[in-house]
Amino acid sequence: METLSKVAVVIPYYQRSPGILRRALESIAAQKVDEGTRIVVIVVDDDSPHEASREIDGLCLPEYVSISVHRQPNGGPAVARNTGLDLVPSDANWIAFLDSDDEWLPDHIRTALSSLKNGADLYFCDHKRAGFHDTYFPSVPFPLVGELILPRQIMLTLTLRYMPSHLSTMVFRTEIGSATRFDGRLRGAGEDLIFIVELACLAERIAVSSQVNVACGNGVNICFGNLDWNAPGNLLRAAEQVWAFTLLARMVHRLPVSSDDSAIVELELKRLRREFAFLWLRKVLRKIRFPNELLHLIRNDKRTLLWFPSSLGVVVAQKALGMYETSVTHKVDGLETITLRNNARGTRSTGSSGSDQSGAGQDDA
Repeated sequence: METLSKVAVVIPYYQRSPGILRRALESIAAQKVDEGTRIVVIVVDDDSPHEASREIDGLCLPEYVSISVHRQPNGGPAVARNTGLDLVPSDANWIAFLDSDDEWLPDHIRTALSSLKNGADLYFCDHKRAGFHDTYFPSVPFPLVGELILPRQIMLTLTLRYMPSHLSTMVFRTEIGSATRFDGRLRGAGEDLIFIVELACLAERIAVSSQVNVACGNGVNICFGNLDWNAPGNLLRAAEQVWAFTLLARMVHRLPVSSDDSAIVELELKRLRREFAFLWLRKVLRKIRFPNELLHLIRNDKRTLLWFPSSLGVVVAQKALGMYETSVTHKVDGLETITLRNNARGTRSTGSSGSDQSGAGQDDA
């Protein structure tokens, strides 16, 4: 018999509808693994309205899959994933994430372990999202075709610019994941980007497969569900993206990336600040409520008091000149894009942010 391989799967769970987590668990149970492989599933119930235990009742599992559920007070997906990482068994060889509304195709774990056992530290594959795309890699301007090994620097550049990986597509060695944690201050956006960057810094060899082995779902998602301008959590999502890129801008100068990559992060941070200022002003003008998300940012970073007035001034001037379009276009699972247009000159500039999920929204300020 082949030497035992144990894969720990961390699932942060917060859903309102029944059946979502069950489908994710059934996709784990359907994995075609080699003899000697064991899968230990750790479900962290983040005080979900629909309890995880109800999804597991009567679930038929193969003998190589075991599931444990740990319920905790709501802390957001980053805190839930950290709890899961803390609960990974000491004898686990590999760690994987699966969002509770995503599903693995049957060959996902076997394909990942094939690469990892051949010397890779980190693995990820292509994915699909119903209603949006059947494959994501072709949208990345880098030849992610077949089975590849990426050096760390290329992985970091791709992550900072295009975010080709998704947490549900990743499997990595326990050694590089044991000392890495999500930033629990980020409850709504950006925590995955920061984590993937830190993980990539610890990986010598990154394996990539262009096989579409993950299907992303549309359950409760704090970021994806708040991209529409009228969504209740839209401004908080924007604030969290600003904070995430503030942290990333502080990190990027010590990463093995080019000056162009560093400049892209800085430019994106400026764009996100303008977007936040625009959405904040929109709520003020519409008298929806006083947007206290600004206080949230100030508590995280006192330097908000320095950049917010100037960003707000730019937004007011651009709005007065008719430079803001009435729509915002977002690219699913990739880089969120907000478009500015100078109607008099017909010029256009775009910016992007590495958000985990994305959608679309439209309205005037």
